[in-house]
Amino acid sequence: MTKSESSVYQALMDAIPVGLYQTTLDGKVLYTNTACLKIARCPLSERDAWLRQDVRKSYVVPEEGIRFRKMLMQEGEVNDFVACFKCWDGNLRWLSNTAKLVLDDDGKPFAISGSFIDVTDRVLVEKKLREKTRQLNLALETAHLGYWCWHIASDRVAWYGDHASLYGIQDFEFEGTLAHVQRMVHPDDREKGVANLKKTVEEKVPFDNTYRVIHPDGSIHWLNSFGHLTMDENGELGHIFGITRDITDFKQAEEKLAQQNIALNVIMENRDAQQRQLVDTIIVNFQKLVFPYFEKLRICRDRSSIEMFLDIIETNIRESLSPIQTRSPLVYQNLTPMEIQVADLIKIGRSSKEIADVLNVSLRTVYFYRNNIRKKLNIHNTKANLRSYLVGME
Repeated sequence: MTKSESSVYQALMDAIPVGLYQTTLDGKVLYTNTACLKIARCPLSERDAWLRQDVRKSYVVPEEGIRFRKMLMQEGEVNDFVACFKCWDGNLRWLSNTAKLVLDDDGKPFAISGSFIDVTDRVLVEKKLREKTRQLNLALETAHLGYWCWHIASDRVAWYGDHASLYGIQDFEFEGTLAHVQRMVHPDDREKGVANLKKTVEEKVPFDNTYRVIHPDGSIHWLNSFGHLTMDENGELGHIFGITRDITDFKQAEEKLAQQNIALNVIMENRDAQQRQLVDTIIVNFQKLVFPYFEKLRICRDRSSIEMFLDIIETNIRESLSPIQTRSPLVYQNLTPMEIQVADLIKIGRSSKEIADVLNVSLRTVYFYRNNIRKKLNIHNTKANLRSYLVGME
């Protein structure tokens, strides 16, 4: 190659924006173009110094240079080998290196030709993305969430984050198919899940499914999966991307609340029954303790008797309507209506003769009722005063 041809060749190489180089097998730089110097932050005036350096010493991590050379000698070429280099100005940059062995006429390698580009921005973005992904996975794991993607055409399912743990398995155990997901779903909930997927695909509505899964240890957990349908660049069905969360605690609380509601309903029903019973008791008490005296008032002409009946009616009304006055009605349930009237007159201090006159019965009949009352109150053949006992029951 003439000097003129060499100058033209160099000019052509310098016009290429990708860094081009050639080194010996032991790393000594034989040739670089201008783009290579720019990427390495080496001024043109320092080209000769650059050519004299051992490029292997530019690796920030020496082991990376060793690995690159080993791969190159084994494979004959290396594509997109990304490593961190120390530039001429001391700054660190990430470079993507593609190289190939140069062979002599006997097929033996004697040099390395390659190219590299600056991928620092890409590496930093990927690093930031990995960090964001790590933070997202940590947040999802803490919140018992996982995200997933079902590719409709291939019928493949991809899980991300801590999704596998929601099903009680490890990431490597997941087969990546919808069929495997279905095998872990409770048999009673499988048909519903498939129907919801079909509805999302056919009607383009969000996917929303609440279902049970059976962990390998036999425990049952409640999950909710929610997702949206995405179309590809051709407007065809692409995939459904969604989130899954564990709602077992919520379901257990819901079930507990339902049981409490059942218990509350039973209590309310019992209360209603008690209220109805109380109303029935009040009606019975009025029939036994109040209404009969109104009948007597209609035919009574004696003022003192009228006042006596009014006192009895007032007392019995108070007893019948007061919720805390429950003992007397309960006791009176064992007494006949006539025995109740006799007991009321005894309580207000009427003598047997006065009771006979008021009730228009014989004195012997009054004694008969008094004796029955004592028997029913379990004070028969005792010295207990009947009037004092009745008053003490109020």
